[in-house]
Amino acid sequence: MTEKGTWVVVADAARARIFETAGPGGRLEEREALAHEPARRHIGELVTDAPGEVFDRAGHGRHDAEPEVDPKTHEALRFARRLAEHLAEARRAGAYRKLVIAAAPRFLGMLREALDEETRAAVAAETPKDLTGLDPAEIRRALPEWW
Repeated sequence: MTEKGTWVVVADAARARIFETAGPGGRLEEREALAHEPARRHIGELVTDAPGEVFDRAGHGRHDAEPEVDPKTHEALRFARRLAEHLAEARRAGAYRKLVIAAAPRFLGMLREALDEETRAAVAAETPKDLTGLDPAEIRRALPEWW
């Protein structure tokens, strides 16, 4: 596959939209969308009835096990890893040269950590904004002009 131009990724913890453009100021053409349905669920649907029970190694005490991260954060991290892998596969296939990422601030941090070194190097610009609900022209206007 021959290398393309720039991919613009707009994402939050529940969905990502991927656009292609020839470069700065170019029109955005939507290529695909990814969804992560568990992130849309209410927290009560993501957890069990009660925390797990843990027995101490020494003695006879027992206590409830608290999850290390809350279920919504866990699902957001899962989606960030899935999206990062998708972007890495596309990069290896030559689908784009540069990436521009606009994501909800918290999710942007998760995605940034999930990207491999080579994909991270392809990122030309980032903006901590959730633009997933906007149409392509509005997304283009919300992006930095300098990339």
